[in-house]
Amino acid sequence: MLAIVGFAELTLETRQAAGSTRAYFTFFLAAGALYLIMTLASGRIFGWIEARYRRGEAAR
Repeated sequence: MLAIVGFAELTLETRQAAGSTRAYFTFFLAAGALYLIMTLASGRIFGWIEARYRRGEAAR
């Protein structure tokens, strides 16, 4: 669901930032929180779009 930033790109950037500052836990915790927030937000947005465009459709 995460279309804006891919997981591979996020982990690569996190690994580079953590390696330069030696604050691994901080950066990976922040990256995990960012990934979770973006995934939850995109799930809600896609759910809203799906519900909006399925309005009036016969139930399965």
